[in-house]
Amino acid sequence: MACGLCLITAMASCKKEKTDEPAPVNQGELITTVQLLLEDTLSGSIVDTVSFRDPDGPGGQPPVIDSLVLSANAVYRVSVVLLDESKSPVDSISGEVKNESDLHLMVHRALPGSGFLTFQTEDTDNNGLPLGLQAIINTGSAATGTYTVELRHFDTAALKLSGTTYETDVQVSFGTRLN
Repeated sequence: MACGLCLITAMASCKKEKTDEPAPVNQGELITTVQLLLEDTLSGSIVDTVSFRDPDGPGGQPPVIDSLVLSANAVYRVSVVLLDESKSPVDSISGEVKNESDLHLMVHRALPGSGFLTFQTEDTDNNGLPLGLQAIINTGSAATGTYTVELRHFDTAALKLSGTTYETDVQVSFGTRLN
């Protein structure tokens, strides 16, 4: 009889606990730095690099955000570099976004909207949909406004396809002047 109780006790202690919260499908990334590398499409040379830096992450010291000055009526190629500088060595989030491209979308927007800046995504995800780490920018007439980049993170490729239900991993607006 005593051996039977030992067996029941041993089986009960191995039982897994239930949790009410499911594990997240795919967690967002910590991004402390966003760099825009701007290349003149005519010369092929990098003409400017602007950054958003928040090395201590959200909630600490305020971020440092550069301003962007571009030529009016010009064409640029932009490459977006995403980093997590809270780690040593620095972690390139851009590589992770590329590896999980079907779960990410880098959105480029400008205000004012009409003719200030227009964007064409150059890179695609594993399903042929836009990714947005590389884009072409066409500038309009001399003006001032903002250029915003937003990294959207989707739990599944189907949600990316529908364009709904995403989290924003990072969103940065750069003050922009066209000369």
